[in-house]
Amino acid sequence: MQATLSNLDEILERIGPEAPLRVYLAGRDRAGQRLPDHVLTAIEREFAEIAGGCTVIPARGWWADTNRPPTPEAVRIIEVHFPQPLTVQQRNRFRQALGRILSTTNQRFLAITINNRMALIAGITDPGDDEQPVLVG
Repeated sequence: MQATLSNLDEILERIGPEAPLRVYLAGRDRAGQRLPDHVLTAIEREFAEIAGGCTVIPARGWWADTNRPPTPEAVRIIEVHFPQPLTVQQRNRFRQALGRILSTTNQRFLAITINNRMALIAGITDPGDDEQPVLVG
């Protein structure tokens, strides 16, 4: 599925009792610089405020760039569960939070899963790119 970023609400509507949300936070920005812990912790707190709690799962991932070999990095997975479908307010807050993650962490994509179904949210593009932010999943 591919849609404009403005249709992110359609994806967020899937979150509910049987469909948890997972957000995969890279430990480094696009330039390979380690993200400060206070930035990652602020993101975790925001999700906990929106959802009433969250679980942070440390993980290890690899990323590849055309300019360098695959590089290992620490990854944090934030998981939230809801006993009922999201309210409009919660959906709006998650949508804003996901956008802030992309800009704050200088990431090209943000990976999320809802009920184990992956989606990539495109964010930062290189100057001159014709890419528009899209949701793929």
